[in-house]
Amino acid sequence: MTEMNAADQANTPMPALASGFDGFRFFLDNNVTYGIGGTGTIFGTGGGARVHVRDVAGTIVFDPSFNSGGHYIGLPGETEDWQVQRHGSTARFSDGDTLVQIPVGTTGSGIGFGGVVGVLRYEVDTDSVKIDDQVVGPEFEPVMPLFNDTFWGNDIIDLSVGGRLFLSPGGEVTVSGYLSIFGTAESEHILLDGGRVVLDPSFNRGGDILTLGLPHYEFSAVVEGSRVKLTGPGYDISIPVGTAGMEVEFSNDSRTLRYDSDIGRVFIGDQIILGEGEDGPVPAASSLSVFG
Repeated sequence: MTEMNAADQANTPMPALASGFDGFRFFLDNNVTYGIGGTGTIFGTGGGARVHVRDVAGTIVFDPSFNSGGHYIGLPGETEDWQVQRHGSTARFSDGDTLVQIPVGTTGSGIGFGGVVGVLRYEVDTDSVKIDDQVVGPEFEPVMPLFNDTFWGNDIIDLSVGGRLFLSPGGEVTVSGYLSIFGTAESEHILLDGGRVVLDPSFNRGGDILTLGLPHYEFSAVVEGSRVKLTGPGYDISIPVGTAGMEVEFSNDSRTLRYDSDIGRVFIGDQIILGEGEDGPVPAASSLSVFG
């Protein structure tokens, strides 16, 4: 996030609205919590979504289904970091390098800033878009301070459901939650904050980058058929493996996940990854902390 005072914000050009889907299309499942950052479009289902926008430069557009209300959208930072503008039936929020467009309905949705929450809604009688008592005008202006710290539901973890995220060719996304990610024939970059994630088979052609928020020694790995399951605190990732390899960036180093067809083994860096029960207990045999 770019830190600016009110005068700086007033004189700073706002980021352009996304054209098409750009980096990704993200289809949420009902009543599941996600984190997302980058440039793309989020599609709801009419249920109560919980989305935490990450502090990443880009443009995120919530599709018209979000005007049904009952959702929670958390923005990084405090209210004084953000400006807001009414644009037709949507509200646009900007902190200088991130633009978030949210459709507005009469029911209203929670907009969170650093522990306080306002209700973004459309008021029919006055034909106005409001955040609590603040009327949102046609020009960008600062979000007024909010004082409501009312609890807005739990972050939801449901292992039986999950969203679907489709990357554009060469796309990049920061994401967390329970979801499947679909790649392309080009090289993509996924920055994973945590969650249970399944990468589709397109990622076995190699050339992609998976960035994780923990050091390598926090993870264990096991071969499951043509995939590797990588687990660590807050992470459960299923990755298809090919001969070209995917770069896995841990917080302390980077290693290539690949299949060596000459010897029929899967490697992360120089370390052989074993299958379930193969040559001893998997947590010891394939713990990335054991081999360093």
